[in-house]
Amino acid sequence: TPDAQLSDDGDTEWLYDFAEGTGSVTSTTDGFDSFSIGSTGWETSGPDCQPSDIDQDGDGYSTNDGDCDDTQPHLYPYDTNGDGIDDGCGNQVSVGWQHTCNLDSTGYLHCWGRNHKGQVSDTPSGKFRAVSAGWQHNCALDLEGGVHCWGDDTDGRVSNKPSDTGYTTLSGGYNHHCALDALGDIECWGNNGQSQISNTPSGTGYTSLSVSNEIACVLDASGTPHCWGGDDYGQVSQVPTDSGYTQVSTGSYHSCALDGLGAITCWGYELETHGEITNTPT
Repeated sequence: TPDAQLSDDGDTEWLYDFAEGTGSVTSTTDGFDSFSIGSTGWETSGPDCQPSDIDQDGDGYSTNDGDCDDTQPHLYPYDTNGDGIDDGCGNQVSVGWQHTCNLDSTGYLHCWGRNHKGQVSDTPSGKFRAVSAGWQHNCALDLEGGVHCWGDDTDGRVSNKPSDTGYTTLSGGYNHHCALDALGDIECWGNNGQSQISNTPSGTGYTSLSVSNEIACVLDASGTPHCWGGDDYGQVSQVPTDSGYTQVSTGSYHSCALDGLGAITCWGYELETHGEITNTPT
């Protein structure tokens, strides 16, 4: 698989392989006569280029190399038994309202618990690389990054899922789900009662997707958190504006982010006796 693909008007005509920061022509037809790559990317003398293999988390592996979670550098793509499943992506568990789903080490899904919406009996067959349980529905990513959802379809939680492939990260909340593709573009579907669908940030380069009750958060390319959805307790309006964060996680009414030095910042709702914000470790 080439590290970059050059295309002219959407038709692929040139393929290149990178070798320690350089580009080499493996086939040509016409048009391109030079190619280079630098610290900020790559350029050619011909039409615009589109990357097909990007290592987002800097661990040396991209989604095309089998990195199932290209937002966390500690997850590497090791396939020790040759089954096509990244060893670091199996043995996942995700809990919904009254049911649980597990992705075993061979890539197969198992769900159990309450089944009144088909959230257990409609579990798809085949191999998957990620699973995320919602309130009464579930979604999973197959080996090509396609999204599969089953269970309660209120507000399109199942039927409005993306139909394309190439997604690398999946996270679900009470009544909606979001996914990141290999370029860090965000897709969300399901209930939009708090604008958690319509206010989804545009653009690319986002990482560390976390979805909860009626809110979702991500980090942009600079490590700045972005949240959208319900803002009854400052879950959106109190989001930190500085950069350098490496991970973000959101709960029902508050969120926290971890920076590059390991410091934690939290914002949103705080019940006086619980200290969700004021008791954040320093």
